[in-house]
Amino acid sequence: STAADGTYELRTIPRRAGETTRIHAEREGLCDALVDVEMPESGDMEMDLVLSAGARVRGHVQDDAGAPVPGVTVTFGSARYAADRCESVTDGNGAFDLGTVPPGEQTVRVFADGFVPLETTLEVPADQESLENVALVLDRGRAVTGVVRDVNGEPGVGVRVAAKQRGDYLGASAGTDGAGRFTVVGLPAGSVELEVYGGGFVRSWTPVGPAPTGNVEITVVRAGRIRGRVVDAATGSAVTGFTVRLITPVLEEGDRMIGGFTSDWREPGRIFDAPDGRWDTGRERLEPGRVIGVQIAAPGYAPSVVPRVVVGPMDSPDEVLNEVVVQLVRPVRLGVDVVQGEDRAPVRGVEVIVSQAAADDPVDSALRATTNANGGADFDGVPPGPVHVRIEGLGPVARTRGPFEVAPGADGQRIEVHLASTVRLVGTTRDDRTREPIGGSEMALYPNSTEGVARGSVTLTSDANGRFEIEHLVPGTYQLSRVLRLEGGVRLQDLSLRFEGTGDEPEVRLDLCAPEGSASVSGRLTGQDEWPDDVQVALLPV
Repeated sequence: STAADGTYELRTIPRRAGETTRIHAEREGLCDALVDVEMPESGDMEMDLVLSAGARVRGHVQDDAGAPVPGVTVTFGSARYAADRCESVTDGNGAFDLGTVPPGEQTVRVFADGFVPLETTLEVPADQESLENVALVLDRGRAVTGVVRDVNGEPGVGVRVAAKQRGDYLGASAGTDGAGRFTVVGLPAGSVELEVYGGGFVRSWTPVGPAPTGNVEITVVRAGRIRGRVVDAATGSAVTGFTVRLITPVLEEGDRMIGGFTSDWREPGRIFDAPDGRWDTGRERLEPGRVIGVQIAAPGYAPSVVPRVVVGPMDSPDEVLNEVVVQLVRPVRLGVDVVQGEDRAPVRGVEVIVSQAAADDPVDSALRATTNANGGADFDGVPPGPVHVRIEGLGPVARTRGPFEVAPGADGQRIEVHLASTVRLVGTTRDDRTREPIGGSEMALYPNSTEGVARGSVTLTSDANGRFEIEHLVPGTYQLSRVLRLEGGVRLQDLSLRFEGTGDEPEVRLDLCAPEGSASVSGRLTGQDEWPDDVQVALLPV
């Protein structure tokens, strides 16, 4: 609280570079003050907060037939739940009264069951004047009815159906009855999306067009689960305390990754204290048949990854549902030496990532270290067995190697990662008619199944002289795509490039030419007595 003279003092405010701290002051009868400030790197700062008297705004809320709408909340502010919002609940006659609305253009919102959400702007006068007889009219909108059934045709009982438009919830929802039927009212014009969740089913979304409809049929999938057991690999006894994380899986052909689970399964993970070492995903609504990766970590053990786990049906008995059995082993120390070229020169200052899974993005389950002056990186807590190594920070694309076999109990084992010599790509973007350089050209470089290179892309833009350059490029085949912004649209110019690494940092030079500008083509179609109105003509490069 402020002192008698209005001064205040806030202590222990964190200092974060590039981030702001929001200071909010409020007092009954005055408009709130809300200020975002960036704290200095050191020392204190002073900030004056001004609370204004505001204006009084009175009015009423009615439906589209002129009847008052009691018991609804009228909100003024930058957002529905903004800290500095002003609110009033309508009385039995639909009237509202707000005494502290800031002057200027204000957004007013009204959300009421059975009505389309209302959002409009009002100009609130300054100098403590009042704004009277504000009429807010709610539209009952349209209703959508339908039925929810599972894949076997059984009704989806106890399911919630919520309406969204352009990604935002509308506040209109309904539950299903014993026959799986529902009616959602108060929907605005235009297309909406119905989100279905709860009742033991996987969350799903169904688009509904703008035309009135009274029989939307929604099919839902009953949720599944994963269960597992964690044991000591040497003794077979249960590990009683452990953390389970759901991570990016290694997918096989036709696999689909699950989504929609609670975020703490991914980071930091769910902690289990289980005397028998067992765990399961509980009430998470996972879709049966989809795939996820699982990482198990426990004190005193190396983390273990199961790269591909298939979700089973929720209602399967434990003896039928496959159990993910993870055997934890004691960790070992591992050293990785990174060298390059025919002379095997050490590579310093690059990031080395050791992972059990051969994924392009191993961040879910990886150990990381930076190479020293001798090209070495050391790791604790490495699980015995096959591991994969990824090198980042040497050129625009990551290098991958492996698998390497880490022997159990072999503390201090070292493996060598030998990288080939790289090339430097230097190029110029030009107009093919005038041969003049073109600056500011946008490009992307993609590896085309280049051995030992992770999937991904490199984006770059030519400078004012049309020049671009990429260093430390791994020899191999790439696709270079240039974005051409022409009149009437955008298209890509694609080139396939192959670089051979020979010598010490060889240089490849490239002139990338493309026409700039546009042209019009007109013509007449002949050969039929009558042509339909919607014939499409495409102009393709040859």
